[in-house]
Order: sequence, then C-alpha cells, then structure tokens
Amino acid sequence: MQNNKSLYNEWVKFAETDFNAATALFKNESDFLNIVVFLCHQSCEKIIKACLIKLEIRFKKTHDLQALLSQLKSQSFFSENLFDTIEIFEKFNVEIRYPDAEVTPTKEEAAEALKQSEILIKFLKNKINE
Repeated sequence: MQNNKSLYNEWVKFAETDFNAATALFKNESDFLNIVVFLCHQSCEKIIKACLIKLEIRFKKTHDLQALLSQLKSQSFFSENLFDTIEIFEKFNVEIRYPDAEVTPTKEEAAEALKQSEILIKFLKNKINE
C-alpha cells in the first residue's frame, strides 16, 4: 500500500490537472461552462482529500465540499474563510454535469469558480507543506 506522502502527491497532481483542464477549457471554449465549474469542484474536492490523506484523517466517500472541509477544522491553519472559497459550488454541485441540472453557470460564475478553486488549492498546498 502507498504511503501517505505518495498518495497525497497523487491527489494533488489530480487536483491540479482538473484545475488546469478547467482553465484551458474556459479560455478556449465558452460552450462548456458547466464542465469548467464541474472540474473546479473536482479540483477543490481532490485538494481537500489530499490534505486529509496527508494528515491521516479518515473521510467518507463524498462530493460534499463543506463536509470534507469541515474535517480540517481541528488544524491550526484552518480558517472559517475557507468556506467562502467553496461557496460558489453550493449552487453548482456535481449534478451540473447531467442534462437535467437545474442551473447553468454564466461566464462570470465560471470565472469565479476558477478563481476560488485556485485560491483553495494554493492555500491548502502551502499550509499542508509547511
């Protein structure tokens, strides 16, 4: 079985790949804003899970960013402001990738999702590697 550092690094790589794909898609194709937001959500989910893995905190299989982020509350670096970074995803949860999704993101909302996911990734990577 992989050690936590190796597994952490893999999760970080996948989080960054999702974020980079979302960024490229946003820049090149405005018809897929739902996929941009979905990939941003995935990047946030994966970076949070990476931190939980590195900290050896067990977590349930879920896509709920608030539930996952809540598990980091006991860490010294945790700030309630982190919940602000994932707020955009409350409106656009993982169901956004299905045709019967009730909402479609605007270009401005997709840009905000990119911004907030970048903030979360950078913050958590820096804090967990201190």
